[in-house]
Amino acid sequence: MPATLQLIKNTYCIVLRYFIPLHTIIICLCLSTVVQAQTLRITQLKKQLSATRNNDHARTNLLIALSRAYLRTSPANARQYAERAFNTAKRASFAQGVGRALNQMGLVSFQVDDYAKAVSYFLKALNINEQLGYKNGIADTYGYLARVYAQQRSYEQAIGYHFKALKLRTALKDPAGAASTYNNLGLLHNQLKKYNKAIDFYTQSLLIQQKLDNQQGMAITYNNIGELYNQQRNYPNALYYFIKSLQIKKRLKNLPGEAVTLSNIGNIYYQTGQYSLAVNSLLKALQIRQQLNDNRRIASTCNNLGRVLAQQQRYNTAIQYYTQALQLAKTIKAHTMVANAYEGLAITYHRMGEHDQAFSHHRKFAQMKDVIFDEQTSKRISRLQARYDAQKKLDKLALLNKENQLKQDEIAKQRLLRNSFIGISFLVIVLAFVLYRNNHKERTSGEVFAHKTKEIERKNQEIALKNRALQRHKNLIENKNKNITDSLTYARHIQSVILPTAQEIGSFLPHHFIFYKPRDIVSGDFYYFALVRHKYVLAVVDCTGHGVPGAFMSLIGNNLLNQVVKEQRETEPGKILDKMHAGVINILKQKTTDNHDGMDAAVCVIDPALKILEFAGANSPLLLVQHQQMQVIKPDRQGVGGIFSDEEAQFTTHIIEANTPTTFYMYSDGYQDQFGGKNNKKFMRQNLRKLLLDNHHLPMAEQQQLLENTIHQWMAYLPNDEDAIQQMDDMLVLGVKLNF
Repeated sequence: MPATLQLIKNTYCIVLRYFIPLHTIIICLCLSTVVQAQTLRITQLKKQLSATRNNDHARTNLLIALSRAYLRTSPANARQYAERAFNTAKRASFAQGVGRALNQMGLVSFQVDDYAKAVSYFLKALNINEQLGYKNGIADTYGYLARVYAQQRSYEQAIGYHFKALKLRTALKDPAGAASTYNNLGLLHNQLKKYNKAIDFYTQSLLIQQKLDNQQGMAITYNNIGELYNQQRNYPNALYYFIKSLQIKKRLKNLPGEAVTLSNIGNIYYQTGQYSLAVNSLLKALQIRQQLNDNRRIASTCNNLGRVLAQQQRYNTAIQYYTQALQLAKTIKAHTMVANAYEGLAITYHRMGEHDQAFSHHRKFAQMKDVIFDEQTSKRISRLQARYDAQKKLDKLALLNKENQLKQDEIAKQRLLRNSFIGISFLVIVLAFVLYRNNHKERTSGEVFAHKTKEIERKNQEIALKNRALQRHKNLIENKNKNITDSLTYARHIQSVILPTAQEIGSFLPHHFIFYKPRDIVSGDFYYFALVRHKYVLAVVDCTGHGVPGAFMSLIGNNLLNQVVKEQRETEPGKILDKMHAGVINILKQKTTDNHDGMDAAVCVIDPALKILEFAGANSPLLLVQHQQMQVIKPDRQGVGGIFSDEEAQFTTHIIEANTPTTFYMYSDGYQDQFGGKNNKKFMRQNLRKLLLDNHHLPMAEQQQLLENTIHQWMAYLPNDEDAIQQMDDMLVLGVKLNF
């Protein structure tokens, strides 16, 4: 079992062992509170509605709020209040209220799987909101349409509507709405098995939610990330994110959400063969769902418990849970769950040696499969019909919009022609008057003007002949310089694309800074970040040279890191450098040529679960600050490739405990070797280390700015000569603060 998974398992065992009784009491109390709060909310809304007689705008809003309150528990009541809201708003000519009521009617139809009606209501709401220019309402409706199309598996249309909503949310400066949309895009791409894109969208959502301190949103996104890793069978990462989600939901007393995540955790333990932990998690989820009277999920949890207990050979108890699931599933006509229960019972009886019972339940399972197939076929046909009807409505709406646009264009065209005719007529009259007035003067001065013009032209020709040769040479030089500069600028763009973004690193290591100052347009220094096996891999690499040669080496180094870390999944720093060393020697053919190019590198791997920092260095040290003291972790005195290419490299991995607040720094030698100051000397590594130690307590952004200001002041003493080289080398300093 991987070390990370073992640690999480041990931690969760302690929680389950010592806190189950207390948690049970809290569940009962919280469930009672939730039900009472929901009932109280509905009662208060009804009282407010009764007290509001003459204000139709307020009544519309209250009726919509009541519809939302009933949406999940009683769709019939929800529909009734939504229709009343629509009629009230229409009677009061409250257009925005009509749009909101139509959206709510669409949500009710969506809740009962009537997708054609849902789309119809949403499109009507969209039309009203567009006429009003109500951008918040338009964004909401785009999101609702995306949900319908996603449910119908029309993923391209769903993604399109989400992106439309995201564009509006961004323009409206609505970060909460944008975070929700990013999360929904992550869910869609997860369904399409585009996991990398899904993680990108989840990360964007998480960054916004963390900034807003939206705990509920963070819990949902953590759960979704866990589900993504679960689908990829990356169970340690899945468990890590499920537990993060569960911790937040417990603090928020979000019991339905807590039950979902507990079920997910139970599934992880089942998949990894930890059946006792799986049973404990599922029992806690079942207890919550029984108190909530959530029969569909109770049946699902009972089926899952039966499956786990059968693996433990606790067959009689497994049969009890399968039977409970079967009875509930029949009551609510959940045919898929009925089939799952029959299948589980057949397998369990077969293992017990009761073959008659096993055969009987397997036959019922086969019958239910036929029923489910017929249902799925019917639903597929209904879904296609609903999709067709929705597309027809969209096409009709697009046609109406096009006709309206053509009418508007024709009116604008006629207006333009009329104004143009008036304007041209006026100009003709004015021009005729001016020509008439100046005609006489032009006749008398024409000859003098022509003579002067010829004289000026002759002088201009003489000047042009003298400058033409010089201009040709100048143009040639400028074109060459421009081509070179353009090529380098494009190369910088390519180089910048391979570097990880601050957001990418910050989503996992929020307290960090990167001071990156290339000497030329392109750089020989680069930094690297990757998430592998739930560990964070960071590297700072200083390649031979700077400018174009250094940039080529940086591309080689980045490519090697991707091969070793992302493809080969290596997470031990010493072995990462060993493999990079061999790669440089091989790519540059250093055993058979005189090429001695190489790299200095510092590689750190952070294991947040075990609170461990691992480091290996190739001529590049690690500065470690703990308990207000700085320790220099020395590197191996050899580079990656280069003059040691004939030797078998064995880089050392240093293991550091990070269970106390820890700050560390990795850097290239460009900063400490920069000339400047009053005596025009190097900045020196002692000064750099002192600068970092003295200011390690500051926020990381302030540390980065301090590095920038200090080197700027240091270089201000250099001669201000255009031909003089100001910056001697590329500069790169990376700092990270850990506080697990």
